[in-house]
Amino acid sequence: MKIEDLLDKRLQEQAELLINLSEINEELELIMGSTPVVKFKDKDNNTLTLDQFFQLGGEGALVTLSHFEYEIHQGIAFTFQAVDETLGDGDNIIVAFKTAKGVKVHLVAGFTTLVGGYLEIWEGPTWTTNTGTATAVANRHRGKKAKPCTLLEDKTLTPSFSPTEKVLVNPTGLNTGSATSIWKRYAWGERGKVGPGEYIENNELTLKPNSTYAVVFTAIGASNKAQIIMNWIEGTGGD
Repeated sequence: MKIEDLLDKRLQEQAELLINLSEINEELELIMGSTPVVKFKDKDNNTLTLDQFFQLGGEGALVTLSHFEYEIHQGIAFTFQAVDETLGDGDNIIVAFKTAKGVKVHLVAGFTTLVGGYLEIWEGPTWTTNTGTATAVANRHRGKKAKPCTLLEDKTLTPSFSPTEKVLVNPTGLNTGSATSIWKRYAWGERGKVGPGEYIENNELTLKPNSTYAVVFTAIGASNKAQIIMNWIEGTGGD
């Protein structure tokens, strides 16, 4: 084959390739429009655009959620508070519960106080069954995605621990002799001023499944007031 013929053949092949590419591009434009659209599938097989997938705001800024915020949207984040406005020096507020088997509870606890005091979290305490007040917790997702709380209390079906979406407030006979103190924070106030207390998400504790816990505020100073604040998420795993 002459060189001229070989060059003509190569040029013809390139021309055919360009024609094919042009036809493919025209087909893509018919399918996708003049501007290509990238889409993703989420874990539920929903098709999302790039804006939906990355949750882009109105000005194109990337919208992000913290871990706690994400779990609120999943319906597995809970909140609870206990308040006492008539505390004397050395008086307590106690919130007690048991974690369920196979569930890991990620707890952030904090408190405020009028005069002063400290918050301590005990792992493995006991208390007198059928005492205290079984008080409802709240799911932080107020829609249909809300899952039931798995924490257990032993008053509703004494002496068995059962999941009633409640915790115990101020059970009697709290015994921490064989328990472990896993978190303790102090706050000192001044009469007429609120003690700062503490509530920081970096203080998260991952609690053991199938274990008892008591969150205890102890007042320092008479004519005191205090509030325990608890937020947590519940995930599977563990034994």
